[in-house]
Amino acid sequence: MRRRDHHHDHGELKVPTGGALVDLSGSIPLLLAYVLAFINVGLYWNNHHHLLHITQRIDGRCSGRTCSCSSGSAWYPL
Repeated sequence: MRRRDHHHDHGELKVPTGGALVDLSGSIPLLLAYVLAFINVGLYWNNHHHLLHITQRIDGRCSGRTCSCSSGSAWYPL
C-alpha cells in the first residue's frame, strides 16, 4: 500500500518568479495577513507593557485572567 503525502502549500510565501512588483500580486493576501498579524501582536505587546508600568500589584486572579485573555485571543481569527 502506497502512502500518500497530503502536504498543502496554503500559507507559504514563495519567492516571486520575476523582479517586478507585479510579480508579488499572487502573494498579496498572505502578505496582508502577515502584516495584520504583526500589527495585532504589536498592539497586544504594547498594551501589556503599558499595563505593567501602571500596575502596582498583581494577584493570582489578575494573572489568571490575563492568561485566559491572551490564550483566547490566539484562537480569535483575523
